[in-house]
Amino acid sequence: MKSRYLFFWLVLLVFLAYFSGESVQAQDEPIPPRPAELADADPVAGMAIYQARCASCHGATGLGDGEMAPLSINPPPPIGTGAYLAAADLATMRQMVLQGNMQRGMPPFGPGTSNPLSETDVTNVLAALYDLGGSSSVLPEVMVRGRVVNGTTGQTITEPLAIELNAFTRNFDQTVAITTTLDSEGNFTFSLTDVSPNWAFIPRVLYEGIDFSGDVFQFNSAQVEQDVTIQVYDATREDGNIVVTQWHIVADIVGGVLRLGEVFIFVNQGDEVYVGAAGDPMEGTLRLPLPPEVQTPIFQRGFTGAESFLPANELRRVGDDWVDLFPLYPDGGGMILLAQYDLAYPGSLTLERPVYYAVQSLSLVLPQGVTLDPADGWGEGVVQNMGAQGTFVTYRYAAATPGSTITMRLSGEPVFTAPSNTLDAAALGRNENNELFIGVLALAAVLGGAFYFYRSRQAAPALEEAEPALDKEDLLQAIAELDDQYEDGELSEAEYLAERQRLKVMLLDLWDQGG
Repeated sequence: MKSRYLFFWLVLLVFLAYFSGESVQAQDEPIPPRPAELADADPVAGMAIYQARCASCHGATGLGDGEMAPLSINPPPPIGTGAYLAAADLATMRQMVLQGNMQRGMPPFGPGTSNPLSETDVTNVLAALYDLGGSSSVLPEVMVRGRVVNGTTGQTITEPLAIELNAFTRNFDQTVAITTTLDSEGNFTFSLTDVSPNWAFIPRVLYEGIDFSGDVFQFNSAQVEQDVTIQVYDATREDGNIVVTQWHIVADIVGGVLRLGEVFIFVNQGDEVYVGAAGDPMEGTLRLPLPPEVQTPIFQRGFTGAESFLPANELRRVGDDWVDLFPLYPDGGGMILLAQYDLAYPGSLTLERPVYYAVQSLSLVLPQGVTLDPADGWGEGVVQNMGAQGTFVTYRYAAATPGSTITMRLSGEPVFTAPSNTLDAAALGRNENNELFIGVLALAAVLGGAFYFYRSRQAAPALEEAEPALDKEDLLQAIAELDDQYEDGELSEAEYLAERQRLKVMLLDLWDQGG
């Protein structure tokens, strides 16, 4: 079974999810010296206060990865990094600690609060931040200890498997690739020297021809030893435990062309890794029931919980279906596959989609004016007015069982009227390769409810100039203002989630381009 080359695609996906959060250091900049105005501070006392009062959100080493961070309105900034401290303004930081900013999720600690800090306390905490950042120094020696456990049987693996430890930078440059062997008791150990805390490590093993990896981790001055467990599973050709937990279809019609974007979330509910009916992932695993007329769909891939996606170039056409080449693991939460494609639309169209796996939730979103025959089992449509993007109707389908067929009989043309204070329909276009993906992701984010859909109208040649160029600061400010609007009740949840997703996509693009 030749699935080893897929490992690095998996690494990219896992690392995109890992690096997209604030739990890692975003820059390799060294920690600057403690400012002169903090020379008389007591950083030891400040560190005790920090760990007691601040670490739950900002993280033990100031990387924004505290246990309460996911509950914050905005992700806590990485205040222990060299990049943050080099640009920090002590007066602003002091004011933030004392007065807080609840709209940003930062509570106040000044006089009159239930948990006050004195001016001296704040000074000591600010001094301690420069010791938190000491974790960015090269670590002279670190240790990894681990074992491999069969998640299907619950047994520890003791056969002499080769264990590989890889490390990557934020730019996915590989810095470490070393191998050891499981000992007779099922343990493995790696000892490394001169390790950067900015490297992210991931252990992997090839078990019965399938790649398995452990969790991603990093080292810092407070943690130079890491215990890891790599979970492996027996393989299965049976697909009875595969469930499509969500299947969302978003449609638009432009100039006689039906453009569809679909998101499938596949979950393996068993305790074995699914390798396809042939027993070899390279011959196909998951089947996507796209219409047989589809010629060149565009695919993207992600994992549940991840905000980033990569092109899924591994899908292959087999007969009338498209099949994936990735195994479906039982412990990963799920695999997301997104598909975008076009079909000719002469004014009406019947689509029949076979159901290969149990479907728990299915929805179809159509522009207003395009009707769906309710005789095929679809529920009553829910109308959603999305302002400048037009009006759409969401239909839901009852759970579908394997072997059944889902029929969609469409007819009519979209009705779209842009408000007078917006650009005309031609200027409403965006990147045609990504819009439907953004639409279905926003749809999935609100579990098939309301969504914010960027219509794929005929784009003007100078489309990219229709919007002023935004830099990182502009986008961060826009996200902050959007959060304020939502908190003030000026936006619906659907509008807020989708617009925030759009701004985050733009910000990530700028970040990737170094802009």
